[in-house]
Amino acid sequence: GIQVVKFEGGNSPTSKHDADIHFTFVMDGTMTLSAEGQEDRDLQPGDAFVIPPDMAAQYKDCSADLELLEVALRGDFSTTIL
Repeated sequence: GIQVVKFEGGNSPTSKHDADIHFTFVMDGTMTLSAEGQEDRDLQPGDAFVIPPDMAAQYKDCSADLELLEVALRGDFSTTIL
């Protein structure tokens, strides 16, 4: 599955997914990626990241213009809010 995700700023809830691969590319805006067992990463346009299955992650300090391109394999994955 492929989708463009837009944010209105702030923080998303902490969540995890069961996709085989979940790739995200930052198209516009800025954010901080907080992922279980990792240091927080400040991201800007052109940055990309992969979140492995069952890893808890949160998008923090999202700018009002944040736009992400998300690509997931399997397209029918589920997300669990923690």
